[in-house]
Amino acid sequence: MSDRTRSGDEGALGDPGPHSAQTNAIQSAVSPPVLWPRLAGGVRADIQGLRAMAVILVVVHHFWTPHFEGGHLGVDVFFVVSGYLITLHLIGRPPLSKREFAQFWGRRIRRLLPAATVVLLACLALAAVLTPGEAARASARHAVAASLYVENWAIQWDISHGAAVSPPIQHFWSLSVEEQFYLIWPILIATGFILARRRGEPLRWLALLVGGLIVISFGLQAYGSLAIRGWVPSLGWLDYSYYGTQARLWELAAGGLTAVLVVRGVHKRFVAGPRARVIRAWVGIS
Repeated sequence: MSDRTRSGDEGALGDPGPHSAQTNAIQSAVSPPVLWPRLAGGVRADIQGLRAMAVILVVVHHFWTPHFEGGHLGVDVFFVVSGYLITLHLIGRPPLSKREFAQFWGRRIRRLLPAATVVLLACLALAAVLTPGEAARASARHAVAASLYVENWAIQWDISHGAAVSPPIQHFWSLSVEEQFYLIWPILIATGFILARRRGEPLRWLALLVGGLIVISFGLQAYGSLAIRGWVPSLGWLDYSYYGTQARLWELAAGGLTAVLVVRGVHKRFVAGPRARVIRAWVGIS
């Protein structure tokens, strides 16, 4: 989007000013022509491979849990990949006006809401037919939470209060975490670009903001784990951090920080140069 469009947009957060050229340079760096293998249609093969691996891990975990305890790590992979992709997109097209924020959130709604609505209605219909009254009412309550993208908080609340949690739409918890991430992440990206107008450059500010968020979120997750074991004072229902956005945010942010570093060109140290082969070999072994 041109500078003229931004400055003339109603409700704009301000003209990019002297950083417009810098922003354009960042945008051109987001999609370099030859850095990653691509499939037909421009889809990145490495990202598709990670997604496939994550799906396999989760599916095998659910069907073979006693023998494959670590399969839930597929969800972690999904969070990191999602954080990486959405950050790369937002750096290339930073939302600097109310209209651009609305457009971003509107695209997310149009992409996810139709399919989610069909699944929720189908699950509610099956729950009404196949489960007793109390369980059906619980499923309806969780369906409402899932439709508002707060299912992770509903599950966490139930667990912390000793309720048995096995709603047919329990898998919506991870989608809820992602949607909450999509709600706040454009604001953080815009903050980095706004701060850079006075001092510094956007990617440096973004690295600092995202890095700080990783530290806070990971700290909350670690504290919750210790609190559940009784080693530190309890935070109440926030101790149950598996489903909590506050404790999962660091995984999405880790993908976001990776995107920032890629745009800065840090990744080139690992894919080019005399030491790259040794570094890749050790990473593969690990």
